[in-house]
Amino acid sequence: KILDQLCIELCKNLGTIDDTEIEIRETFNILTDATMTQAHNIFNNSLKTKLNNASWILGRLKAEQIVANTPGIGDEKFRESLKDKERSLCRQLSYSIQTLQTLANANIEPGSNTDLTFKNLHHLYNIVNNLTKYFSAKSTPQNPAFQAVKFIQVVQLAGKPLKTAFYNLVTSTEEKQNSGRKTDAVALKNKVLKETKFIPKVIYEIEQFNKEILVLGKKSGVPLDSYVKHSITRDFRIKHPQLVEGLERLDPSQ
Repeated sequence: KILDQLCIELCKNLGTIDDTEIEIRETFNILTDATMTQAHNIFNNSLKTKLNNASWILGRLKAEQIVANTPGIGDEKFRESLKDKERSLCRQLSYSIQTLQTLANANIEPGSNTDLTFKNLHHLYNIVNNLTKYFSAKSTPQNPAFQAVKFIQVVQLAGKPLKTAFYNLVTSTEEKQNSGRKTDAVALKNKVLKETKFIPKVIYEIEQFNKEILVLGKKSGVPLDSYVKHSITRDFRIKHPQLVEGLERLDPSQ
């Protein structure tokens, strides 16, 4: 968990968006005032690699699930092996969610670093959205396939804490972009739209994740709705006019 520890110390030095007091058990000499921004970028890229791996593993699980359902091929031993892989993926995602939550809470200036954070948030919610669909396809009231593989922990972490960190990052980015800038309107508009173009994509994936969790809960008979917030509009209001315009114009599915 070295990456998570590094991210925690990074937040300690940069400060946190939500003003959380950070306690660190270990310090790293590589993190200095001169390397903070670069370190934030490196940690985000490391997390990007982990998310790419998780996406590949999920694709492999889908293929193995087809084999598990094939008569004469998928025996009990194969299905148990598949369950172990599902559990491993859920643990990996839980770790990545916590790390990304820490990175998203770092009080860093808008720019390429926040852009990469928004990209990772989009990718992560896309993965957990697809993982929810995967478990929906194989769950019944008699067999909620996700319960034995720690998927509920993924839902708990992505459903509220990470989502709140995203909302706070959007608000912080907006406030920093809107404070003390003396530039022409067109340049400001283009810069804001460039730096925040992934926000509507993240919002789209969050809303889809919420919907899929409700579908899974209904199909399996397991109450999952308490783990998610149902509407992004209830949690914060975007005030920056250029950002609002960007959210309205951009197609989140692209």
